[in-house]
Amino acid sequence: MNPLLKLLRWFTILSLDAASVALVWQLAFARTFQLSLGWHHSVILVLAVWLAYAADRWFDGWRLEKDNPQSERHRFYRSNRRLLPFIWIPLFATSIFLSIHRLSATELRSGLYLLSATLLYFGLIHLIQIKEHKGLPKEIGTGLLFAAGVGLFLFPGSIDPLLPLYLCLFGLLCFVNCAFIGIWEEDNDKEQRQASLARHHPSIIHWIPAIAPFLSLLSLLPLLWDSAYTLWPLAASFSASFLLLDLLHRTHRNIPVKIIRPLADLVLLSPLILLLFL
Repeated sequence: MNPLLKLLRWFTILSLDAASVALVWQLAFARTFQLSLGWHHSVILVLAVWLAYAADRWFDGWRLEKDNPQSERHRFYRSNRRLLPFIWIPLFATSIFLSIHRLSATELRSGLYLLSATLLYFGLIHLIQIKEHKGLPKEIGTGLLFAAGVGLFLFPGSIDPLLPLYLCLFGLLCFVNCAFIGIWEEDNDKEQRQASLARHHPSIIHWIPAIAPFLSLLSLLPLLWDSAYTLWPLAASFSASFLLLDLLHRTHRNIPVKIIRPLADLVLLSPLILLLFL
């Protein structure tokens, strides 16, 4: 396996992929819209995203039956489920300490609202799945919460009207990514009794490949009013991400699942080009 893909594969297994994607897009938004972020804003975001994803997979690891087919990340969390709390709890305490001592009252209040929404969503997802109901598809909730987390510290007193637009597009990008993953991993989800749009709402999932190219074009539309040429790197990152995810989906039957997930992560890290070279 290509060393880069092997590294990204472990990023996915260890739940570092989502935290990396969140950080890259947060910094890309801040650079594009010339927003001032402190180091603590990025650290708190990375910790919060990792804690949420690790906890989600930890709960799944307890729920899944040992003999059922499992994804690599679920096997990892199942085999290390007793070790995880010794890592999770200190990192959670660190995130609380930083939030209390470094965030403004407004930021802290907004963070508590988002935490409450996340805990409510978490409870609904896991309680319903434990009771073996159909469950709530994670794709919509994940997209909304992920975009809200990335945008949490990006709103100064004066807001560029294009910032909320691109944050909404980012939520759609997360949704499309999760929806495609649900299709790629449908067999595993069925064996593990995981709820997904692909399993329970095939009429909706049918339209996702059709809208991805449209969203790619939509992300370029604001460039028509960008006389200062400041938006094009961010717009290009969005457009390329939508198109490349669509390309991965159209070829996914020829790519092993354990490879296509790292490739999707690589696609979502496209703003790194903006941050490193522009």
